[in-house]
Amino acid sequence: MLTGMDSVRIPLGHGDKMLLGQLYELQGTTPETAAQEGLSLYIEQAIKSRSELTQQLDDLLVQAKSSTIRREEYHE
Repeated sequence: MLTGMDSVRIPLGHGDKMLLGQLYELQGTTPETAAQEGLSLYIEQAIKSRSELTQQLDDLLVQAKSSTIRREEYHE
């Protein structure tokens, strides 16, 4: 947990400001709401990506173990 971090500052370019203004006028979406949604999507994608990588490594390990020839001298 990041203690003491209750907010994040994001520098916005002119285009982002325009688009956020349009979203606010069309849908009532505040910049804070848009930023929170973006952060939530980022966290969700990062977790999914990490999970997929872990699954790929697990699959490779299973394949490697199954292709290894067992020798009696290595077993008790």
